[in-house]
Amino acid sequence: MSNTEKMLEIKDLSVVYETDLETVYAVNGVTLSLEKGATLGLVGETGAGKTTLALTLMRLLPERTGKVTSGCITFEGENIVELPEANMRKIRGDKIAMIFQDPMTSLNPVLPVGEQIAEALYVHNDSGRSKEEIEARVDETLTLVGIPPAIDDEFAKDVSEFDTLKDLKADLKKKITEERQKDADRVFEENLMNQVAENITADIPDVMVENQAHQYLDNFKAQISRQFPYEEYKKMTGMDDAKLLEEAKEPALRQVKMDLATAAIIKAENIEASDEDVEAEFAKMAEQFGMDVEMVKKYLSKEQVHDQILTQKAVAVVVDSATAEKPAKKTAKKAETAEGEEKKPAKKTTKKAETAEGEEKPKKAPAKKAAKKEEKEAE
Repeated sequence: MSNTEKMLEIKDLSVVYETDLETVYAVNGVTLSLEKGATLGLVGETGAGKTTLALTLMRLLPERTGKVTSGCITFEGENIVELPEANMRKIRGDKIAMIFQDPMTSLNPVLPVGEQIAEALYVHNDSGRSKEEIEARVDETLTLVGIPPAIDDEFAKDVSEFDTLKDLKADLKKKITEERQKDADRVFEENLMNQVAENITADIPDVMVENQAHQYLDNFKAQISRQFPYEEYKKMTGMDDAKLLEEAKEPALRQVKMDLATAAIIKAENIEASDEDVEAEFAKMAEQFGMDVEMVKKYLSKEQVHDQILTQKAVAVVVDSATAEKPAKKTAKKAETAEGEEKKPAKKTTKKAETAEGEEKPKKAPAKKAAKKEEKEAE
């Protein structure tokens, strides 16, 4: 088969990530080809360069660190490595597309899915499709994956316990409002606890901060790995564990101080958590996540839930203390206002008294006019 029949051909492709500390050779001399209608699987261990190769095909390598050092990628007869970005945009998403590992980061959570599908169709609308044709294509695509494009009462019945779309929307609005209030409460609580932690003046052992920083790094690795190979992330960003640990030290110190403050509040207030409290919390989490209570207990130990309840109660003590001060300030203001209001009526009364005294003078004026009138008549 000749080269012109090949849809994609990669020859001797090499890609590196250049950082201030080192140069990482992510892809070394890769050669492969793909015919139209064929399927090709690329297999390799984590960090082998699979994602880097896909990003290179899409021309989505990070500008600061990623660089093609040799080779070419020929797609439909054109070397896309040297293609101007304006030309590449016509290909990307239209003829070459990439499905990223984590669906949660692939779509914008604040925009409807239909609008995001339509956006790609508008960008690549070389055939001059009308708005109606694009909307029809979006509806067709949504239907293919089981998402009904028409949002009506029938849709509400299919996806919820409600019979009408109006009731479904009202329920969603209520839940969103409740979630926003919870978020606001969390921010308020975090700010209060941060203020409490800042008041801790004791020396914090370095080992406590280092342990917390390592815990942050482990959590970060797990989070990145769900979206992207961690080793690839380090290559692309020029970061390493030492840098990430250094960046984690400041938030780790805050967390350690907060933990110490929480422990002090628990001790000072004699806060306890009974077995009934623990079981109630397990039941609450089971309902929240739609799981059986016994299943929740497999993931969380009784001790973990016990400590969680103690922390929640300690935070509640701080929140209640902070909230209790607010009415006192308002009462003081009202008292000041009340004092001011007592003076105002006194001034008004004085003015009325003055006006009353002044009202005697106008009574004499008519008398003078009457006297003048009598003089004229006498003349």
